[in-house]
This record gives sequence, C-alpha cells and structure tokens, in this order.
Amino acid sequence: MSSINYSFLERTHLPKLPIPPLESTLPRYLDTVKNIASRDEYEHTEKLVAKFASNEAKILQEELLELDQECPTSYLEGFWNTMYLTLRAPLMINVSPFGIYMDDNRRKSQIERAASLLYSTARFAKKLEKGQVDDLVGMIHSTDLCVSQYRTIFSSRIPNETRDEMILCGDSRYVVICCRGFFYKVGIMDDARKLVPEEQLEVSLRAIVQDAESQGEAKYDVGILTTENRTTWARARAQLIAESPVNKHTIDTIDNALMVYCLDHRSPKNLTQISKLSLHSGNGKNRWFDKSLQCLVFKNGVSSPIIEHSHLDGDTHHAFSNFVVNDAAQREPYYHRDIRYHPKFEKLHWKLSRSSKRTIRQAEVNAAQLISTLDLEAFRFSDFGKLAIKNEMKISPNSVVQMAMQLAFYRQHLKPGSTYEPINMKKYYHGRTEAVRTVTRESVEFTRAFVSPLTSIEEKERRLRAACDRHRQLCTDNANGLGIDRHLYALHRLAEHREQRLPNCHVPEIFLDPLYTRMKTDLMTSSNMSGSNTVILGGFGAVCAEGIAVGYIMDDEGIRFCLSSYTEKAKLFKQFLETSLRDIRDVLMAKSRAKI
Repeated sequence: MSSINYSFLERTHLPKLPIPPLESTLPRYLDTVKNIASRDEYEHTEKLVAKFASNEAKILQEELLELDQECPTSYLEGFWNTMYLTLRAPLMINVSPFGIYMDDNRRKSQIERAASLLYSTARFAKKLEKGQVDDLVGMIHSTDLCVSQYRTIFSSRIPNETRDEMILCGDSRYVVICCRGFFYKVGIMDDARKLVPEEQLEVSLRAIVQDAESQGEAKYDVGILTTENRTTWARARAQLIAESPVNKHTIDTIDNALMVYCLDHRSPKNLTQISKLSLHSGNGKNRWFDKSLQCLVFKNGVSSPIIEHSHLDGDTHHAFSNFVVNDAAQREPYYHRDIRYHPKFEKLHWKLSRSSKRTIRQAEVNAAQLISTLDLEAFRFSDFGKLAIKNEMKISPNSVVQMAMQLAFYRQHLKPGSTYEPINMKKYYHGRTEAVRTVTRESVEFTRAFVSPLTSIEEKERRLRAACDRHRQLCTDNANGLGIDRHLYALHRLAEHREQRLPNCHVPEIFLDPLYTRMKTDLMTSSNMSGSNTVILGGFGAVCAEGIAVGYIMDDEGIRFCLSSYTEKAKLFKQFLETSLRDIRDVLMAKSRAKI
C-alpha cells in the first residue's frame, strides 16, 4: 500500500456528479430506445416506463438522493467500482485498452527507447509524489477538472474469488521488466529516492535482454495466468503462493512495482500488427495484465501502453503519456557506454509444481482461443482530416466521424444498432464517464436518406447536418449531467438490493425489459481517443459477441481507426466506413464544387 498522501489530488471545490430528475431521464430513455425498437416493442416499453414512474421510481430516486448525501465523492463510484472489480472476464481484450506512442526518431532501438521512457516514468512518479500536479497534467486537466484518478496510475489489481481489489504502488522505487516470459526487478530510485540515471537504466536493460535471449522463451510463462478468468487466476495465484516462498516473493514484487515494462522481441511494421500485439500479444505471453500500466517496447523501438481500465480513464492516461513521451524526446540520446555503470537488476524466479504447470498450459490454450476469435483492423484514413471537416465542410469533426460510423453500420446490417460513446465527466468531483447513445431519430433518418438512390444531395446534406446537430446536443446534455445510462444503472442496482433485503419486493419490469437489455448491449462501442499529442492510435476489444469496437484519433490531415469484432467483419466494416466518410465528404462539398 502506498504511503504517499494523495489529499492534494482531491479537488473538493468541484461539484458532485448530479442526479438527473426522473422527469428528464425517463423521456430521454424512451427517445433512445424508440430508435432500435419495433412499434410493438416500443409501445410495451412505454407502458413499463409509465408503470415504473408511478410506482417504484420515486422510492428508488429518493434512496439514490440519500446515498448521494452519504457518499463524499459520487453516488456512482461504489456501483462503478463493484461493476469492474466483480467482473470475472479476462482483462486481456475485455477490459484493458491500448495506445500507440508516436515514434522517437532519435531512439530507434528497443533499449534506448525503453530506458528513456523508463527514466521519464520515474520523473513523473517523483513529481506526483511531490504534489506537482500542474507540471503533469498540462492541457489535459485544468484546475476545473478532477484529477483524483492520478492516485491509481501506479497500482495493481489483485484477483480474488468474487471481487478483485486494488493496491496503490505510487511510492515504489522499482519497476518490473518482462522479457521473453522472464521477470526482472529494476530500481529507478535509490534508497534516498534519488532517480537512477538513464544511462544506468540502459545498461541494466541491455543486460536483461541478453540474459533472456540466452535462454530463449520461458518454458512456463506465469504471466499468461493474468489473461485468465479472474476467479481462475485467483485460485492459480493462491496455489502458486502456497507452493513456495519463491513464488510469493516474485508475485509480491510484481504487485508492488511502480509499473511493468514489457520488452518484446518482435518488430511490428504497420498499425494492424502493432495493435494486435499491443492488445493481446498474439498469444497473451510476456505481459502482466494486473498492472494499471504496462508499457510495451518492441525490438524496433515502437512503444505501446496498456491500461487496466477499472480505475483509469483515457484522459488520465493521456496526461501520463504526454508527460513521459515528450519528456523523453526532449533529452539528448545516450550514445556512448560509460564504464562507471554496471548492470543492476534482480532476476525473479518461480518454483512450479506439476499442477501449476498444467494450469499455465491451460491458460495458454484459453488465451489462444480468445485471441483467435477476435478480428482486428487498424488503418489511417488519409483522404481528409479534422481541418477539412471544420474549415471546408463547416461541421463538427467528431459528429461527422460518429455519423460515418452509423452509416457504415447501417449499410452492413441494414438497421441501426445500439451505440456507446463515452464522454468525459471530470468536471465533477470523482467523475468518470457518461454514455452518449448516438443512435437518434435524426441519425436513423440520415442513414436511410444516404442509402436511398431517390434522395437528393440537398436532402442528404440537410439530414446529415440535423443528425450532427443532434449528436452535439446530446454530448452537451450528457456532459452537463443529463445522461441516462449511469442514472438508470444506479436505480437498477438499488432495486436489486431492495429485492435482496425486503420480502415481496422485486426488480421493476423496466429493468427486465428486452429493450432495456438491447440498449445496453452495445453493438457498436466507440471512443474518440484524441486529446493526446503523443498517442497516435488506441483500441480495445468489442464488448459483445455480435458487436464492433471503434477506437479513433483525428489529426489535421487524417483519421486513424482501430476496429475489432468477434464476427470476422472488421474488414468489411472498414470498407463501409471509408465509403461512408467519402460519401459524407462528397455531399458536404457538393455546393463548393458546383461553384467551381
């Protein structure tokens, strides 16, 4: 447990996350589900909402308001932590997104790049320890946004049978290096918490790679167990600890490390290859998914972070990335070996029983099966970017991308599908995200207009602009605390608790309605991962078997996308998405071209 006093991160002057009135949430809910329902389904849901409004809703709303008064942070925080920590699915693909750092053109080798990032990580940790938050957050978090998540940037998620737990590691003086399935402890601060020189780190990393490569791949890579179902991993971990104090020492060392750096022997050449190896390693090996932050550095110097998402959101990681990558790039590379420095590291060991070895082999099989089901495509759309959308098309860039995704989905499936887009809620104390439900009446009318050969260019433009305007308004409303997902989620959880506590008390039918389930089953999960000047792309796994995940980052001249799906349709969606972006461009630019 970290000994750092993080009270300086608590910006208690910020307002608490508001609880919307039922009079706002219930009509907005009906507006949302109407766009993904048949007439009969919608009429049935209308009746359930009316019944809920006149019966249980007021009681649950009062309980929620009371909870908000009791909770010093956010009414949602306890529910949200429980949701993440009780999830038993593997963290790999399901929970942990990745990013791709921009290249450091002066550090092309793995060792140089890793040492520079590692030294800058230590500088970040030191500044955080001293409370120098303003130096770290830069343009990502102003004084008007919550920074409480910085306390969990350096942490570990510990598996348990039913609910995991988090431990803070911000005062750790070392990191753990993974290389070819072997684990090494490397100090980044001395006993006086003075930073270890970058040159020393480079010498140690070089020796670690030599040691690992001299042995080939680890015959039993224990890190693969962190890709397992959380209960399975909890039991395997307990068995490892019981088998030998050697195992306990290694696990404790990894748990309490500041973070994990993974030195990967491969050299991915394009965005798809980098994305696949970053998301799941190709086989789940040479990783430790329990850490809040892993940094991958490949043989060719390409680097990618992996984030354990339960206590970290993308904007918090962006601030970390911006500091570390920019700080590293500003220093001159270390070109000449200094004989003053000698390798300093501790190799960590395992003592494995036959039972643990079998468990590792089964984890390899399970990871391979999960990975084999995921289709992933990453690419840069270079026809136009943010500048052309804003300056020439005169419309919101993010709304255009979201509507292009709606059009691509409609063309692929011939119907709209429930879509999730997170929006930042850090202007509230301990705020995290709210869900924008991108499918609206206007978006459906837009997609139908674009696929019809009978629709004029003028009508297509009118429908598109109306859909984008509606999307922007939704984003504004959600950011101002008028979202529906988190509010309904909290009411649902309270209803479940009442059913457990009180006789003859049942969960309201609104939450058992197939249409409520359909809204929450995200057939398209999207995330605009722009906002960092050092992360060029990010991605994550689809959240349901039939769905597709879309991570994207816009720059001035293009848009990078990472698509993932379990239905082997990522390539097809890519084609529809590129076509839809071009069709939108052609419609919005038709008038200016006609003048020419």
